[in-house]
Amino acid sequence: KTAYEIVSRDWSSDVCSSDLFYDNYYGYKIAFNVWETDLYPDDFFKRLFYFDEVWVRSQWQVDNLIKQGYPKERVFLVPEGVDVHTFYPDNTVTHPLTKDKFTFSVAGRWDYRKSIKEIIETFIKTFNNNEPVELIISVDNPFSNDGLKTTEERLKHYGLEDDRIRILHFPPREEYIRLLKSCSVFVSCARAEGWNLPLIEAMACGTPSIYSNCSGQLEFAEGNGIPVRISHELPVSA
Repeated sequence: KTAYEIVSRDWSSDVCSSDLFYDNYYGYKIAFNVWETDLYPDDFFKRLFYFDEVWVRSQWQVDNLIKQGYPKERVFLVPEGVDVHTFYPDNTVTHPLTKDKFTFSVAGRWDYRKSIKEIIETFIKTFNNNEPVELIISVDNPFSNDGLKTTEERLKHYGLEDDRIRILHFPPREEYIRLLKSCSVFVSCARAEGWNLPLIEAMACGTPSIYSNCSGQLEFAEGNGIPVRISHELPVSA
């Protein structure tokens, strides 16, 4: 509890329940977080007034926080970024799963917000079995509350097992980078994003990218890639 302390929580799904934000601090206090909806829960929003500043990662989040009633002079944009010395176009890079075929790649936790189930369903419905395309998914979520432990279990549970789907269990970073650089298309169609690191990393690699045309990712994605139109908004609980 120093005189100048930044309280940060990067797992946005847990951000409002983290004890870090409810501890008592001394001196100048800064809260730094990512949030994916246009409203904070009331209790957590009230707690943010305890801090002298709030740092967020996108202008979308800045605008929403001010609209909800937080003082604009206490909100600061601290955008995330991408390491261009690591994520850059390189046609010489290959991955065993992307050779000699057209591959879609998805990376992110399997949960409702990330629309993983819907992405897989769309792939299966769009392409015939005789078409030379595959979907590579790295979507493990061992902390999900759906009662299922593995990606394989979820595919079976939802009737989405398909020979054209390849599963990677969150590969090492170097393999992940090779996959982003060598896949044909990166797909991310989340219902909301505070920033979206995999998307900006894929775009930095020059990989054609599909994404939902909404929320914090438009900070860097707008005007690039292939945005998916948003038809309407729903409450978070829907």
